[in-house]
Amino acid sequence: MTKIQKIWFTIFGLIFIAPEIIWSPVLNFYYELLQSDQNGGTHPFRETYLTSSDHLTAFKIIVFIEFISLIGAIYIINKSEIKNKIFKTILIIILVLLALVTFLPAIYQFGF
Repeated sequence: MTKIQKIWFTIFGLIFIAPEIIWSPVLNFYYELLQSDQNGGTHPFRETYLTSSDHLTAFKIIVFIEFISLIGAIYIINKSEIKNKIFKTILIIILVLLALVTFLPAIYQFGF
């Protein structure tokens, strides 16, 4: 990887990681989804302003930005010339799985 590709990969990674550390929107979505078949009430993993129904627009924007950052990271890794093909393939698979996991809450919330 060239220096510019490493910088962009780091930027895309931080764009995904920072909102997850601060608000955990994707983790909260799946946590509440798994609780929905229990005794009727769901409780978020972490209380943030994104868990309120008044802030759905902010939630949509943050999850969309996270998804775009993962797509950008996949693009950078795919275009880079990493000599270890196994490492590159594993990294792309992990990023695609993260993108799919992030895509479901985005699609679910854009339905409202």
